[in-house]
Amino acid sequence: MLIADDFAARSHELVADIARRAHGALRVPVLAGLGSVVQGLRSIASSRADADLVLRTLTDRPGDPEPCQVATIDEVWASATLSALAHVLATHEVLPRSIGPGIRAHDLQHGTTYAATILAYLDANSDVVAASHRLSVHPNTIRYRLARAEGIFGFDFADPDERLVLWLRLRLGDQLGW
Repeated sequence: MLIADDFAARSHELVADIARRAHGALRVPVLAGLGSVVQGLRSIASSRADADLVLRTLTDRPGDPEPCQVATIDEVWASATLSALAHVLATHEVLPRSIGPGIRAHDLQHGTTYAATILAYLDANSDVVAASHRLSVHPNTIRYRLARAEGIFGFDFADPDERLVLWLRLRLGDQLGW
């Protein structure tokens, strides 16, 4: 494994140097994604898919991009996983799409903040007090909104699977155009 690690490190340095030089010469942002190290040409497609996922992940990062970014799949694995899940959620017709977009549409139509409240609550690991601090509202306001959201939208915060999918749909909503 030491040889593969050394190869990966040297490859990263080489690509980073090329990206810096390209950015300096062209004066445009440069992104570079490195796929995983594979054994032989038969596995090159999976490495290419990893590199594409790294680039999509770097592109989707919020905020102003750094002028020169180089990353491997191992460096952005969490964001890359979310990006891949967003792609699955967006492209598979079998999966119901209503819950995330439906909450956001309800908020727009009725002037409510259910999506932001639910996301703050789930981001805070279901801690009402922490969510209330994030939103600068009283904890009872969070409890009220969550209870109303369960009634309006028909999901159950007690179900861990529903919490996870709800969080994914709200968290990835911007990437999905919801």
